[in-house]
Amino acid sequence: MESVDKIVRGLKQGGMDALVAASPETTYYLIGVRLLMQRLIPDRLTFVIVTADGACTLVTAASDVDHAKRDSTATGFHGYTAAQEPAEVLCRVLGELGLGRARLGIEGSYIPAGDLWILTRTLPEASVVAGDAVIRSARMTKSGREIERLRRAEYLTEMAVQAAFAMVHEGDSEREMQLAVTLNLMRQGAEAVDFVLLQAAENSTKFHMPSGPYRCKAGDVIHLDTGASFEGYRSDLSRNFGITRLAAKQIDTYARLWDVQREVIAFMRPGVSVKELCGKYLSGMGKAGLVPPSSYLGHGIGLSSHEYPEMTVESGAELLPGMVLSIEPTVFVQGDARYDIEDTVLVTDAGSEMLSGTLNRREIWIL
Repeated sequence: MESVDKIVRGLKQGGMDALVAASPETTYYLIGVRLLMQRLIPDRLTFVIVTADGACTLVTAASDVDHAKRDSTATGFHGYTAAQEPAEVLCRVLGELGLGRARLGIEGSYIPAGDLWILTRTLPEASVVAGDAVIRSARMTKSGREIERLRRAEYLTEMAVQAAFAMVHEGDSEREMQLAVTLNLMRQGAEAVDFVLLQAAENSTKFHMPSGPYRCKAGDVIHLDTGASFEGYRSDLSRNFGITRLAAKQIDTYARLWDVQREVIAFMRPGVSVKELCGKYLSGMGKAGLVPPSSYLGHGIGLSSHEYPEMTVESGAELLPGMVLSIEPTVFVQGDARYDIEDTVLVTDAGSEMLSGTLNRREIWIL
């Protein structure tokens, strides 16, 4: 598998003998399966041990082993009972694999400190180092298969949003509109709806406020930020639309923000740094007479809603072919609304390709 090959290359570059991964996203990335106990009960940890020869050994709750044997690409399986300590079973398996004295890269951003303590106590001759950079580097650029899944996830999300907008009317509440988006995402085949943030008018000028009972009236601008999971991969899409009629200033604000987003996307190509891209964004916002809340432009996306890199002027990352990034220029207009356009963009060898946004126009949609 290409994903495992990337990890193996990272192990060799980092001088590691094996990687111990633990998050649901990296488990899926490596062996192609999502396990119930891993997702349902936080302390029922799952570990995937990747060795330098590309073999993947799974340590997981015994009740998930049959599922993993049927559907995963792992080559070894070890189940533990509810009475056993997962990290202790991991140590036993590492010993059986001849890794008791190895240099082990650990997904430290996910494995609890208590389990790391068990690992270092039980295998005192092993060298335990951070393996997160190996995982981050591997997942940062996407394979053709991953790109197609992300393209499909964005397309289905956009279809769900368009259908939901067509169903709502003046007088509907934020909560009713939110429910319409959620139901349409499920109808489009989402495995899970990760979030639907929908607020009207000035309510949207506060970050991440839950949808409430406010009933939308003529002249309101609605802000929607939503994402869902399709075949394990995430979507992330932000849109605005107006109720019945909008003022010329509102229409113009949206159009200027749309222009900034498309200018930033046109600037994307391999070799451009995230810092340069954010600088392009800030410059474009200034020329458009718009004031962003920060230099934050977006983030990577894939098996997680937010993946490396987070796009700010402080980032040291550089664009590479195969990166998939959510580009999200935004502006808060007090007394009016949050204007926010988010689309997912693939960095190609020649430049960039939008994976969403084909249905979005410079003219704000007015219901």
